[in-house]
Amino acid sequence: MSPSEPILFLILQVLFLAITLLCFGSFLWSVIGVFRKPKGSISVMYRVLQVSSVWTWVYSIYAISLKSSLVLWVQIPALILALFSLWIFWATRNWIKEKDFSLVFNNEAPSHLETCGPFSWVRHPFYSSYLLCYFSVVLFTLDLLMAVTVIFMVALYFKALNDEERKFQLGEFSEAYNQYREKTGALFPKFFIRG
Repeated sequence: MSPSEPILFLILQVLFLAITLLCFGSFLWSVIGVFRKPKGSISVMYRVLQVSSVWTWVYSIYAISLKSSLVLWVQIPALILALFSLWIFWATRNWIKEKDFSLVFNNEAPSHLETCGPFSWVRHPFYSSYLLCYFSVVLFTLDLLMAVTVIFMVALYFKALNDEERKFQLGEFSEAYNQYREKTGALFPKFFIRG
């Protein structure tokens, strides 16, 4: 290791931590300032997601701060992935800023079907953003517990995704939603999904 490499790794670590904190802050803000809380009580699954998200954020900060890999060819792609996550989040947030989106895991029927902007590429761009950020932390830290945590978060978001899609398929937008589903991927653009 050359004398300048520890400084480079420290700079990357601080930069990645700052970007990750921006992601987490954005995600938290969206719960408060973007998504409408449903009428009635908050579901148990939503509470599980809240607790799991807080755990993921806290452990991510710990892992980035104390367990970062010293592998440059891993850290640079992780940094790019985190930036892409942040871009997807804000592009989607700006697209829906005047629209009615409710928090996840609720029993309310969808009030509209969004198919333009980021939604023209994927059906769940917010979930894509969250998961890309979490995957970037796994890549940056190469930490096994972080990987297990992200697998659990993927399962939660797939549960949420399936619940939301079922509401669309059973509601007034079912025909339009099925056509939309044919054209777009759930979390990744359809051109990545061959077959």
